[in-house]
Amino acid sequence: MDKNKKPTIQELEQELVQEKAKNAHLKNLLDRALSEKTHLKRVFADREEDEKKREQKDEARRKEVDDLRLELDVQKYAKKFIVMGMNEHQAEETARLMLTGDMESFHENVKSLIADVEKREKDKAIQKFLSDRPETYGGNGDMEVEPAAVRFAKQYASNQALDTGSLQRFE
Repeated sequence: MDKNKKPTIQELEQELVQEKAKNAHLKNLLDRALSEKTHLKRVFADREEDEKKREQKDEARRKEVDDLRLELDVQKYAKKFIVMGMNEHQAEETARLMLTGDMESFHENVKSLIADVEKREKDKAIQKFLSDRPETYGGNGDMEVEPAAVRFAKQYASNQALDTGSLQRFE
């Protein structure tokens, strides 16, 4: 087409058809791009969600492993405290306090253990001392002489003997 010449209606209609075709093609491309964008956005969101879930599972596993390690260490130290003389519950509590860093409560439990062990050993020593001693009797100290309480009981019983003559008078 020349610039000096006026376009005819057919040429303008043909140009309009070409522009509509280009416009339709561009609209089609835009729709495909938007659809792909939406799809990719959805895929990306799913991947992010899967990654978060995976991280949460990994964190839960790590926490579980740490908890199991702590329990294993608690049992290991609790056995040592039991050998020292603690009961099972107190030994586990003391081990847990030691491993978690609550040293004040840990020291209180250890002091309690020391006091208990001292008391048990003192009681054991007293029992051993008493078991090694000969048996001591009350009374005058003469084993062949009857104790005074036994003599008094026998005398009282003999005084209570029944007077048969008195019974015959009542008949």
